[in-house]
This record gives sequence, C-alpha cells and structure tokens, in this order.
Amino acid sequence: MSSQWSHAQGFTLLEMTVVLLLVALMSTIVMQGLKFGTRAYAQVVKVDDANWEVFVTQQFLRGALQAAYPFDPERASNKAYGLEGTATRLHFSGAMARSTAPGALNRYEIFIAGRNLLMRWRLDRDGRQNPQEMPDRQELLVRNIELIEWSYAGRSCEAPPGQISWQDKWQGQRELPTLVRLRVVFPKDDPRQWPELIVAPRVTDDAMSWFDQPSVERPECERRL
Repeated sequence: MSSQWSHAQGFTLLEMTVVLLLVALMSTIVMQGLKFGTRAYAQVVKVDDANWEVFVTQQFLRGALQAAYPFDPERASNKAYGLEGTATRLHFSGAMARSTAPGALNRYEIFIAGRNLLMRWRLDRDGRQNPQEMPDRQELLVRNIELIEWSYAGRSCEAPPGQISWQDKWQGQRELPTLVRLRVVFPKDDPRQWPELIVAPRVTDDAMSWFDQPSVERPECERRL
C-alpha cells in the first residue's frame, strides 16, 4: 500500500526533462531582457552625457554674449571692436566669470577646429589687443560636430523700419549686433540636438569712454528705428 502511494507521488523522467527545459527557456528570456535593458540604459546615459555638454555650452555662450562689451575703438588706436565675427568664427570681449572687479574682461574666440567647437580666451582688461599680456587658454566646448554657422542681426537702411536683417559677418562696427545666432549641425548618425541659440547682447555703450566724445551721427533711417 505504501509502495503504491510513493510511486504515485513521484515524477517521471519525461516530466523532469520538460520542467528543466522550461526553466532553461525562462532563464534565457530573462537574461536577454537584462542584456537589452543594460544596453538601452548605457545608450540613454551616453546620449544624456552628450546633450549635457550641449546644454552647458549653450548656457555659457548665452551668458557671455549677453554681457559682451562694446568697446569704442576711437578712444585709442590699440583698441578692438567689442564684437567681430564671420560665419565660422567669433571674437568678443565679455565679463570674466565670477568676477566683480571693474574692467575684468576676457577676450573670447569661438571657432571650429577639426570637428570640435573650441573656445580660446585671455585677459582683456580694456580692449587692448596685446597677446603678450597673458597667454591664450583653450577649452573644448562640443566635440564631433559637422559645421557651425554664426549670423548677426542689426539695423539696416535696406530693411523696413522696425525690422532687422541677418548677415553672416559683423566687422568694423562700434555697436554690437541686436541679435547673435549660432547654429550647430551634428553628423547624420549623431543623436544629439542643438536648439537654435539666439542671444541679445544687453550692454549698449562703452561705459569707460570719454564723456566729451562727440556722438556718432546715424543715418536718418536708423534714427527712425
């Protein structure tokens, strides 16, 4: 009686084989799911790190360009214009980060070298173009880009009153542009995104200029704007 009961409660070899196959199949599915999740997480972290680089660069450029300083080059022969740029390179003077000292300015240069967006800067107390005062320092802003495109908006006699016109060059002008725009294009297979950066410089006049300097006469069309 006890022998028959023990035999009825046991498992056959076929049943054990089926159970083991099911366990192996479930383990394989779980492991594949873990591998996929790990790869997806690594990809998300990689993209987030790359986009964080873009975010930090945009925040810096926005703050620096808003504080760009419009030097008046007529005050001395060794002065430079506060902002000068082309479609691929920008020079401007702006406040030094974390500094409250009067005249504490840097001369910045934003440009592309190879496939990287770089920034070069040096001390620029009063707009002097003397590279011997302090050596240039350089920092990588965004790596592996396809191209950049700076453009500048300013008042123009050719535009209707109250409107501005975009141009790919800003040189030899005492005033800063009304708006500065930077477009960055990444390679086709790059998941990063560059939101179009448009900045309005806030400083309008050289506060260190002489008070008895004659005012600059502007064309009639500009005085209407």
